[in-house]
Amino acid sequence: MPDTFTRIPAEGYLGLIPAIPANRMNTDSSMHDPPDAPPPKRPEDEPASDDGLEMTVDPTLTPILEFIHGNDTRLRDMTPTEARAFASRFPKPRNNRTPVEEVRDLVIPTPDGELPARLLRPRPGDDMPLAIAFHGGGWVLGDLDGFEPEARLLAKGGDCCVLAVDYRLAPEHRFPAAIDDAFNAVAWASAHARTLGCNPNRLALAGMSAGGNLAAAAAIMARDADIPGIRHQLLVYPVLDSDLDRPTMHAFGEGLGLERDDMAWFWDHYCPDHAERRDPRASPLQADTLAGLPPAYLALAALDPLLDEALDYAAALQAAGVRTEVRVGPRL
Repeated sequence: MPDTFTRIPAEGYLGLIPAIPANRMNTDSSMHDPPDAPPPKRPEDEPASDDGLEMTVDPTLTPILEFIHGNDTRLRDMTPTEARAFASRFPKPRNNRTPVEEVRDLVIPTPDGELPARLLRPRPGDDMPLAIAFHGGGWVLGDLDGFEPEARLLAKGGDCCVLAVDYRLAPEHRFPAAIDDAFNAVAWASAHARTLGCNPNRLALAGMSAGGNLAAAAAIMARDADIPGIRHQLLVYPVLDSDLDRPTMHAFGEGLGLERDDMAWFWDHYCPDHAERRDPRASPLQADTLAGLPPAYLALAALDPLLDEALDYAAALQAAGVRTEVRVGPRL
């Protein structure tokens, strides 16, 4: 099998979400990289080449960075309420209304109450793959409306239905509320996929940033609970560990959007007990074993403080025999 690290050109905001052919949902989790396959390479391991790889920020991100750094108050100095108001004013991504056939709201019943969710269908038809997706925002920010552009893009590009889940936010609901909601939503979707017009044997878990954390942790929990039908996990610049001292957390932890102090702020609101942060439901990289998980696609950003923990997770997945693909956007 070819090396699992492949460089791709930066395509601007949202450019890291790949098109997932529908048949990828049929991937058999028994297929995996050979045990002696090399671990995913880090950007600094790559030799210099003429393919245009540059450690500079993609210019399409400039409006977002200017907005962040034009604000006098840093995230770490805001209350959650203030941070949510600030995030609601973020510049909108380009092409944020990818056309889809159907968008409808629904409610997922759980032992902890009802969860709002939104189903997006890219085209007419039943028996489609279904991706259960979780928004980012450090477990503190985010909602269904803000996540809809990404959900539309995933539905259209992946040719699959997307069930976006509005999990409970911290600090009003601290760990493990968000991951409990994520797992309950996955279990419900597995049991009710047919009623949604989807194939219960072609499920995927997807998430961005903190949503990637929930998708990864829910995949582990679903494996342990024998939840059927999960064939894939899509993790887009995910949070996978609470360790804030990996090299990229320091190298890219200031001045590039998400900062190291921001991650500390998010963790303090979501899981203030440092001992609990080692629970694999909070830090999937701390799981005893990753064997038996569905194949994983990690879409990462080269200038992201979260890069190292994602590459460590990819290497751990591969070592556990999980088919793993990593793509890194070099200027994101």
